[in-house]
Amino acid sequence: MSTGQDFERSIVHAFNDYFNLNGIKALAYRRLQTRYQPQVFDVLVDSRGNELYLAIECKRVDSDAYDSIYFSSHFHKGNGKCQIDYETDWLDVTGRNGFLAIESWSPSHRSRKAFLVPWRIVDYHYQRGDPNIPQSVITSCPCLIRQGGKYVIDDSDMSEIVKAVDNPPRRSINDIKRNRFKLSKGGNR
Repeated sequence: MSTGQDFERSIVHAFNDYFNLNGIKALAYRRLQTRYQPQVFDVLVDSRGNELYLAIECKRVDSDAYDSIYFSSHFHKGNGKCQIDYETDWLDVTGRNGFLAIESWSPSHRSRKAFLVPWRIVDYHYQRGDPNIPQSVITSCPCLIRQGGKYVIDDSDMSEIVKAVDNPPRRSINDIKRNRFKLSKGGNR
């Protein structure tokens, strides 16, 4: 059985595989968790371009037990403040684009998908006082499919992710790739 840490690693690998395959200067990595510091986001992506300057919170949801993700049971509280408040504040300070990656898995079907919910949607439902993010909202967000035992990001997936970021400017994935060739040929840096 896989764990939440396995899901975090698989998201890191999916992003880094895409960046390496396409020659994009970006790096995804897991945040180190320390005992006395609250962890803010599980995965970070560093990039020169704003579109791929990301922070990703990863959650696994048993789709046989839950029909959506619930704020009270899937997010922790510390010092009277919910994890969503900490992470929203952190996004505001750093300027990163936030996503909630939700791995929906079913023990009965052994299938898994990962949905990337833009953080503004998470914060919107939380601030409204909703108990959860409805499944219909989650499944309308960019979705990663497992192929060969791992998540794979293709150009279509990355285009959907870039379109969903909160902070402008938003270049298309083709513009990002074209810029890679200009830099590799000695263009301006």
